[in-house]
Amino acid sequence: MSFINELRGECRLCQNNAMLISDHLSLKKFLIYSLQKSNPPTGKHLVKSLSLRLSIKKSLSVSCELKMDQPSNAPLSSPVSVIGSQFMAPNQFDIIVDIITTGNLVVTDIDHKIMLQVKSCDTSFHQQRVLVDADGKPIVLMRGKIMSEHDRWNVFRGNSKSKSDMIFTTQSAHMIQFKTNVQVFLAKKTGKKNVCDFKINGSWTNRNCTIYMGDTSTPIAQMSKMQSSEDVTNKFMVTIYPNVDYAFVVVLIAIVEVMKMNNSVIKEKFAREVIGGLSNIIVGAILL
Repeated sequence: MSFINELRGECRLCQNNAMLISDHLSLKKFLIYSLQKSNPPTGKHLVKSLSLRLSIKKSLSVSCELKMDQPSNAPLSSPVSVIGSQFMAPNQFDIIVDIITTGNLVVTDIDHKIMLQVKSCDTSFHQQRVLVDADGKPIVLMRGKIMSEHDRWNVFRGNSKSKSDMIFTTQSAHMIQFKTNVQVFLAKKTGKKNVCDFKINGSWTNRNCTIYMGDTSTPIAQMSKMQSSEDVTNKFMVTIYPNVDYAFVVVLIAIVEVMKMNNSVIKEKFAREVIGGLSNIIVGAILL
């Protein structure tokens, strides 16, 4: 019984230190290490008689679970409700995002039934998008100042622009970045001020981005390319994990789409300026 308690203690130590015990061989090595460290004679005899069988692991109910990414179909420990619980489902499902025109998106289920839409409503100084339901009723307003530092966007309930109705803000992690790296900060934060509540990482061009919980590797939604023989250049799939607010996910997608569009415009303008400058230099050299 003393050996059992010692072994349980070692397993708890293993979990606290985040040691990785992922297969039978590692488990055996861990048991041997535990015995050498504590050196109980009865323990050595017991392990030898059992030939380090995995039944020790089962009999002690020691899983020594690793710090691994949450499986894609595993429910989150707590629901993710940012815009509203009415936009959550208990099971994982897919949505289709169709970019109709610049800034206008249509979101459907896999049966092509319209769930949400994003409409452009820019002003002179701000880029704006409004998320509406299938009946056209406004849900949230997305607002980003043109040429703002870090592409900062604010999201408000309904058509409001009041700070009291702000739900969250988004911003690029870096002013210059080649891959998507966007951070999300809730207006009513409960954690550390400088730590994001959600983040979006991946390749937007390849439609391979993931939305994660906070600064962790726990995913809540995953983008992927459409698998179809039809022309789906402006369409892509998004897998929504169980108990995740899909309206929140759609808003993030709409904002990042505008960010990428802005980056493309800036890059094209810069390229034209560079080419124009080179042309002037070449012409000047010829005329000399």
